[in-house]
Amino acid sequence: MKTSISLLLLTGIFFSCQQKQHFTSGAEIDLIKKLEESYFKKDFATYRSFFHDTASIYINNWYHEKMSPDQFVENIRKGAEGIKESNLAKDGFYEMIVTTDGQHWIHVWTEWTQMLKNGNEVRIPLNNVFRVENDKIVFYGAVLDALPGYLAEYAIDKGTFMSIHTISVKLTPGVT
Repeated sequence: MKTSISLLLLTGIFFSCQQKQHFTSGAEIDLIKKLEESYFKKDFATYRSFFHDTASIYINNWYHEKMSPDQFVENIRKGAEGIKESNLAKDGFYEMIVTTDGQHWIHVWTEWTQMLKNGNEVRIPLNNVFRVENDKIVFYGAVLDALPGYLAEYAIDKGTFMSIHTISVKLTPGVT
């Protein structure tokens, strides 16, 4: 009986001393929020400064078409030209996982809303994953549905006149 109680106490002490591995706040999460803030201000020089020069960036393709930070920032700068206003949902979820080998992975689940210059609004479910080392992003992966944004950007502008005409086609006998 004493042995069982001793083992139970030792097990409790062991698990109570384990380092917490899951966080919903912290310096790395704050860094990601500052990154997002710089994007919404269209301050792309500051945005770029959050990435390590050798960071690996993958958007909608996991480990196939790696972008450099400079390529990525240029792509988002061009993409932002058609956006009048942009923000993330207030109830987005941020978490950081610290792996057993000490890597800090930040996950963001949210909805990205864009008001385009053509007047169309786009809502995109978004999942981002970042790995941060020494206050720099060394990995960034995003999974998002880009189709709503594409359709909204290239949609027919509000107020455009359209007409539909009905015609009858008379086919030669034997032609379908």
